[in-house]
Amino acid sequence: MKDSQNNNQMKENKSISVSNDTKDIQHQNEDIPLNQMNSEELKQNIIQVTISSVSISFGILLTNLLLSINLVYAGKLNDTNILSGIGLANVMMNCSGAYMLQGLNQGFSSLGARAYGAGSKQLLYDYLFKAFFTIIKVTFFFGTFLIFQEEILLLLNQDPEVAYFAYLYGIQILIGMFFAFFFDCFRNYLNAIGIFNQPMYIQFLSVGFQLTFCFLFVDCFNLGLTGICMATNFTYFCSLICIIYMMKRMNVLPDFTQFDKKSLLKGYSSYCKYVYPIALPMVVDIFCFEINSILIGAMQNKAYFSAHVILCNIVSIFYSFPLGLGAALCTLISNAVGMNNKQRVKNLYKMSYFFGVLIGIFFLLVFSLYDVSLANLYTNEVYTVLNFQDIVSIYRLFVILDNLQCSMQGILKGVGLGDKCLKMFLVCYYVIGTPISCLLAFTFDLELAGFWIGFCIAITSIFYSQVHVLHNLNWDQQIEQEYMHVKKQKDMIELVEIHQISDIDQQNDSDMENDLQQNMISKNKVQNY
Repeated sequence: MKDSQNNNQMKENKSISVSNDTKDIQHQNEDIPLNQMNSEELKQNIIQVTISSVSISFGILLTNLLLSINLVYAGKLNDTNILSGIGLANVMMNCSGAYMLQGLNQGFSSLGARAYGAGSKQLLYDYLFKAFFTIIKVTFFFGTFLIFQEEILLLLNQDPEVAYFAYLYGIQILIGMFFAFFFDCFRNYLNAIGIFNQPMYIQFLSVGFQLTFCFLFVDCFNLGLTGICMATNFTYFCSLICIIYMMKRMNVLPDFTQFDKKSLLKGYSSYCKYVYPIALPMVVDIFCFEINSILIGAMQNKAYFSAHVILCNIVSIFYSFPLGLGAALCTLISNAVGMNNKQRVKNLYKMSYFFGVLIGIFFLLVFSLYDVSLANLYTNEVYTVLNFQDIVSIYRLFVILDNLQCSMQGILKGVGLGDKCLKMFLVCYYVIGTPISCLLAFTFDLELAGFWIGFCIAITSIFYSQVHVLHNLNWDQQIEQEYMHVKKQKDMIELVEIHQISDIDQQNDSDMENDLQQNMISKNKVQNY
């Protein structure tokens, strides 16, 4: 009975702890509409969104920077086949599972934020363990793909030496990528409970790790490509250890004793049904870009292809910020949904327009004022720079809409409409955008410009589709529906825990009865003797 009281007391304390944690991330006046807030309240809301989005954005940027260090050191080896192999391997890894797993981790962050907002750490841990299982499952496919990567590249008519180095690089950093996926999962776990800055600090540190290890293995020990791969593996491992240590110091390390094999697969299909639509739009986007790149390469015009690659690289760097904003909005809105805080969700939706336009204007100014300077960072070849200016002049007309659609993605995913978001991407990219690109490029002889016009039309159609859905959305009904789903999951998890505690109590009572009976038998034996 004493154990039963202790268990109940522990459960009560845990519930109180969760309740207090949940209150910490709420603003005092968050239920007030934006137009009724005073300047200080509005400022607090803007700061919260800014800090969370900037932290995630820099995290994405630093991840790209870390892989760019590998390209820099590969260039020092004076072997273009190695350099091309690493670049090709990065593309193949992104298409075969890396971006997918990042998106799946973001999906976990959304569900985790809901569970945290609803005040259920048990449900949060349940989602976390399902995320771990998903990483292991997808990494198995990812690793299998890398094993046969050389054969696949040869079938795609790639240079044999480049294909070999791509295979070598991919297979040697597989263990490091496994660590990186778990690091990203823990980062999303921290985002879900309202911690954004600390993971970014570790990612800053990881860039230093990579530079140090590359210098050690490549410059000092002359290990070449193997040294680059060893540096990457050590960096990702150290980053994972750092984030686990940081969580332990902050007293937010997940309680791994709550892992239960039975509950892992229970509700897993429902978990996947939610997270995959969040992950797949990024994959759809990447595949569309790769298809366009292949078609542009088919023109066999090096200046066209170089200009296209330069703009893609620059956009991928700048795009870290709208991606970070979208991820932050998704997490913050999911948290508000878990609290059933309808006005908070509506406020974030309205604020998303402000942030999207602000980032878009910044991009517009950069591309308008420094288009030639940006091109010259990569090449001084006149014809390539002129082609770059042509496609930049097209893209900058749509750059604000591109940033806004990224914000809208976060909104749709946060309120549980990730499946609609995925359908929009599939239709707008593959049914509208790509066919128009091919039509303008090949039929109307607009060539490179035609591809980018088609791409920008796809962006525009995605944005207006998102606005149409959100404008006609019954916000209160949608949020209530998603909240009830979270509440149902929370109640199921707590019911299972109550049964487990009850089983422990029954076992303890049974043990006590057995002990009493044994004592009575022993006592009777002594008396008879």
